Amino acid sequence: MCGIAGWLSASPGEPVAEEILNRMRESMVHRGPDGAGTWVSAARQAGLAFRRLAIIDLNENANQPMPNEDGNLHIVAAVPGAAPQPKGIIDRTVYELVREWGGTVSAEHGIGTRKKRWLPYCRTEAEIALMRTLKGALDPLGILNPGKVIGTA
Repeated sequence: MCGIAGWLSASPGEPVAEEILNRMRESMVHRGPDGAGTWVSAARQAGLAFRRLAIIDLNENANQPMPNEDGNLHIVAAVPGAAPQPKGIIDRTVYELVREWGGTVSAEHGIGTRKKRWLPYCRTEAEIALMRTLKGALDPLGILNPGKVIGTA
């Protein structure tokens, strides 16, 4: 059993406070007494706190947040009590962190229409131009998933 909590600031004027993350972390000590930690983004817009129960691996390398077996970290983010959820703010904050860390906006599921606008956060203009060139070569009539990720060259 482990516990993880997060804080996403909706405004640059309200940075994440590490002392509050630490209190959040300690409130879940029952979820994992063997390890604990906090992380705050460089821009102080996002933070994570965790508790860990070391059942199999007592090594510090097993600390969270951990990626899954394919090396990806899948994020589910929400603002408690917010209706509607500030999806645009959450997306921008998460994908800015992805860009800052040199990550990617998609893993095994591809880019698709929902992440199309974030593609430049993880691919250069030259890479996107190459994608367009390949799309044009493989689909000269533009009939395979037209406009889904990129148009033809």
